[in-house]
Amino acid sequence: MLRTVTCLAGALTLAAALPANAATRTATASTWKAVFAAAKAGDTIRLSGTFGRVALQDRSFTTALTIDARGATFTDTLSLSRIDNVRVLGGTYGSTSAAMAAAVRVSGSSRILFSAPKVNGNGTSSHGIDVGSSTGITIDKGIFTGLRLGVGFIAVTNGKLTGNQSIRASNDGFNVADSHNILVSRNSCSGTAITPGAHPDCVQLWSIAGNAPQSDIEISDNTATGATQGFTSFNGKDGGGIRFKFLRNRVDTSYPQGIACYECVDSQFIGNILTTQAGARWRTSMNIVGGRNNVISGNSVAAYAGLTLSAVGFGATDLLAFEADLPDVVRFDDPGDLSFGDGAAALAPVIGAAAVPEPATWLLAIAGFAVVGAAARRRRALAA
Repeated sequence: MLRTVTCLAGALTLAAALPANAATRTATASTWKAVFAAAKAGDTIRLSGTFGRVALQDRSFTTALTIDARGATFTDTLSLSRIDNVRVLGGTYGSTSAAMAAAVRVSGSSRILFSAPKVNGNGTSSHGIDVGSSTGITIDKGIFTGLRLGVGFIAVTNGKLTGNQSIRASNDGFNVADSHNILVSRNSCSGTAITPGAHPDCVQLWSIAGNAPQSDIEISDNTATGATQGFTSFNGKDGGGIRFKFLRNRVDTSYPQGIACYECVDSQFIGNILTTQAGARWRTSMNIVGGRNNVISGNSVAAYAGLTLSAVGFGATDLLAFEADLPDVVRFDDPGDLSFGDGAAALAPVIGAAAVPEPATWLLAIAGFAVVGAAARRRRALAA
């Protein structure tokens, strides 16, 4: 009886929250324009079938419009421009054969949710979901497969990337640039399939010179495995970051930058676990370079016995000089916050890190955002 009363109360609350004239509408590739134009606050649009290019623009809803795309496949870009308060449920996006600039593009919009999208790429060039100059954007439980970039946030405030998977990316899993108040949590990157010239990161952050540094970004409970770097913010000269939190992330990779934050301020690095995969050329490390007022505590960076000092001509007496020559291999504001184990055995695995190839600059273009601009420049560094 109590359960019946509780369920009834919940149903009444939900009904009271919806407009009295809320309706469920069905749309196909030939009718979606008219259906979207007629949609009202609180309505549900149920999509069915295969869609080409779809552009939703210039609508605002006091109560969220729900687009149920679980029965829809998009073979060309779905774009949302100047849209407010829309939830998109499910849907399959992108192409495994054709190159697409982005399977989904969001610009100048607010209060947008993508729940459980499945986005596919051709393995080399396509982006999954690009978001620019928007606020209140959430992407939750998405699966991004075979893309050059899974999700890109640029100039986003109050955004969330939660519970997503990046699988077989050819470059980065998730990028956050020029953004503020962002949560990146419970995401994973695996099976990275690097293309020539790519320098992959599971989650990469960067500020843009001339704008306020990125701030209030939490990177928590994420997992990065395989041939990728982990969770990084490199371009200190462009502003670094303020009040970043790197919490309880798990990194098991074959690249050197497991967690990196250059010129980060008032930031926290707590409870992260870093290990290096067998046969890796570089040891996966944690590099907090420059900055101030950072807290580094309770992290674990496992020793790696893949290389030895003697194998590359170093003896035990050379250890101190060798360590001084590698300022970015294991570097912290307060090294006492983290234990690395046993002297030479702990440092030996990182020999050769200076040979990591890395261009001096990296250009990321998120095309189609007139309010954002054509490109954002960022600095990249794998090792000193």
